[in-house]
Amino acid sequence: MIEINLKVIAISLVNFIILLFVLNKIFFSKLIIFLDNRKEEIRGSFEKIDDENKKIIGEKNKLYKEELNIKKEGSKIIEEYKEKAMEERNRTLIRTKDEVEELREKAANNLKDEEVRFQKRLKAMSMDLSTEICKKVLKEVLDEESQKKIINSFINRLEKTDV
Repeated sequence: MIEINLKVIAISLVNFIILLFVLNKIFFSKLIIFLDNRKEEIRGSFEKIDDENKKIIGEKNKLYKEELNIKKEGSKIIEEYKEKAMEERNRTLIRTKDEVEELREKAANNLKDEEVRFQKRLKAMSMDLSTEICKKVLKEVLDEESQKKIINSFINRLEKTDV
């Protein structure tokens, strides 16, 4: 049957306790220290990651604000250039209107000058024609001396109407 030997049990128990003591002093304490160190390293890594994430988020927010500022400045610049373009457009329109008005005035003056020249030529032609008609009519009706008097008085009247 099964015999229980107390001596073997006591030796085995003492061996087990010695083994636990040796393992605890040599391996477990070093293992626990190693695990604690590793735990601290991991915790430190997580803290670094959290810090880096906070920095990244801070940089991201900073870049976002810079982007908004750049967009605002860009909008201001665009508005300024739009205003400048509108001002230049208005100045150009005014200059163009002035030039058109000036051209109209020149054309009107040229037209008046041309009208005056035409009237003078027409008057000169009508005087020449009238003189010729008078000469022909008077030759048939009057003598030469009477003709000269009538022609001269007619010419004098025409010259007075010119003035």
